[in-house]
Amino acid sequence: MPAFTSYDNLKTNIADYLARTDLTDKIPMFISLAEKRLNRDLRLRQTLQQSTYSMDSGFVVPTPADFLEMQDIHLDANPIIPLTFQTVSQFYRRNGGSNAQGQPINYTLVCTTRYHNQCQILILLTNT
Repeated sequence: MPAFTSYDNLKTNIADYLARTDLTDKIPMFISLAEKRLNRDLRLRQTLQQSTYSMDSGFVVPTPADFLEMQDIHLDANPIIPLTFQTVSQFYRRNGGSNAQGQPINYTLVCTTRYHNQCQILILLTNT
């Protein structure tokens, strides 16, 4: 397998692999499409990020600007409280539109745009 030491070296290796001179000017587009697909599909430990948010009032948490997907969520209490993910329909069915009080138990993710750049995490409390 050839080593990719630079962008130009990558383009040269792709051109050699394709063995078609009519596609040489398309190689930057192929690389760009491959990067987008890998960024969309791969989830690696090295790409995980931790975010902290203080909930001063209410139980709606905004997602970070570079949010892709959530692995888990917990409340930093003593002891730590892990929250359970629910689909949006499960979340609202369980909540029933009431203003519950108590310990947080579940969360869901609601996005207002297709590309997840405007999402909120909703946290459901137990009824006391």
